[in-house]
Amino acid sequence: DCLFRLIQPRSLSQLPPASYVDLASGAAFFLSSLGVCLSTMQESRWFTTSTEARPYRERIEQLRPSITLALQMLMRKRDILLRGDAQAPNRLFFDALAYQTLGTYVNNTEAQTLATQFIEAALALQVSEGYFKEGTGYDSSYQGVGVSVGWNVYLTLPTNQNILRELLWKALSCGTSWQ
Repeated sequence: DCLFRLIQPRSLSQLPPASYVDLASGAAFFLSSLGVCLSTMQESRWFTTSTEARPYRERIEQLRPSITLALQMLMRKRDILLRGDAQAPNRLFFDALAYQTLGTYVNNTEAQTLATQFIEAALALQVSEGYFKEGTGYDSSYQGVGVSVGWNVYLTLPTNQNILRELLWKALSCGTSWQ
């Protein structure tokens, strides 16, 4: 009797369709969350060794080919993301987080190298006062998001990337203090 109908608020129906940049950036946003989850699970001794978690480990392992395909798709969007997210440090950090965490999970060093490019692009947007320039100036809400995501990037970087970790630490510490 009842059919499911998508109800779209008028405010959304008046928006223009999403651009290629929006779609690529949105994919990076959601894939960064997946990557953080996978990273957290891989670092959990309970998750990696317990019999209770075994069915979850097995199911996630079955998803590895799909995760690899998602990362490969995101890697093909590199130029779109670098261009489209160039003035949004929080987005650049989300992009970096997706490349870093998923690259680590599927052992893709090329993706991890891409993460470094996005980190460097985000760091280049920090001004001497400490905030990350968003578009033409500062935006305190995006500053908080960018710094928070930047700390997640920092936490997922391998310890052998000392120089990048130090640069990121200094920039994020300064950005956190400014906030």
